[in-house]
Amino acid sequence: MIVAGLLLNALFLVGSAVFADVHAAAIAGMVGIGLVGITLNLATMTRVQTGGQHGIARPDRALVLHHK
Repeated sequence: MIVAGLLLNALFLVGSAVFADVHAAAIAGMVGIGLVGITLNLATMTRVQTGGQHGIARPDRALVLHHK
């Protein structure tokens, strides 16, 4: 899911850069980036928070070194 979204977002980024002089294509690219980016933000945050270990995913404990 995330990989497909990242590829789609990359496609929108390249498309909006290549067709920047065509107004309709540039607007469609920006709308696509916005729609895909918002969806990916939630999926990526969930994946980072569930995959984090030793407090890495928690901002309040990210800089704490774990000593034994």
